[in-house]
Amino acid sequence: MGLLRSFVTKYPPNAVRTPSPRLSFQSTQTSLTGSRPLVRMSSFADVPDDNVPPLLTFRDVELLHHRLVDEERVKDVKYTTWVCKAYEWALRVRRDEAIKAKPGDARSLMVC
Repeated sequence: MGLLRSFVTKYPPNAVRTPSPRLSFQSTQTSLTGSRPLVRMSSFADVPDDNVPPLLTFRDVELLHHRLVDEERVKDVKYTTWVCKAYEWALRVRRDEAIKAKPGDARSLMVC
């Protein structure tokens, strides 16, 4: 549990929420037109995000969770569940904000 708590302290779930700036070459709109579109349109969610800070998923702590349940450490089970859900929600917010972002608009990336 100490290792889990230190990880959450060092890499809080809120740090995952802010997406990387969207560069103009990652634009999802067709910028070249002709007799047929020359650029394939894709969702920004399809573009991989290489700048996601470290995070935890339930799969990462599943063994710990089962051991805590077996030892009936309810408080620690609740904390582990909260940590997993906090990172999951932060990733969801990050994805949603990345989809809404306009190329070169740093203000659209601010998450409160």
